[in-house]
Amino acid sequence: MARVAAVLARKATASWARWGTSGSAGASSSFGRTRSSSRPAGSAAPTRSPAALDLHNLLTVSEAITRCALERKESRGGHFRDDYPDKDPACATFNLIVRKGRDGEMELSRAPLPEMPAELKAIIEANT
Repeated sequence: MARVAAVLARKATASWARWGTSGSAGASSSFGRTRSSSRPAGSAAPTRSPAALDLHNLLTVSEAITRCALERKESRGGHFRDDYPDKDPACATFNLIVRKGRDGEMELSRAPLPEMPAELKAIIEANT
């Protein structure tokens, strides 16, 4: 497990150095290459060792989270972006969905949220 942690630490350090904290279009395209490099050379699937399977899954989830963070052009709650410091009311009307596309790559889509009930909206507005 220490070896997996070391690989993740190296990749995270390289990621922050390359992409910065505000994100960029290059981040999502580089993730696929990073995820692919977590597999042994010549292998179409990750190795059978539990640590290697964990690493591949961690990188897959990290890619999905990063793609959604880059798509969200606002700051809200724990999600803060230097390049978009304000809330965007339009972003409160949908969820971002990540799916595996036909070509095997991740695809993002937006799923509309139902209108918030008036009584719940009143409580939230009264406490903000």
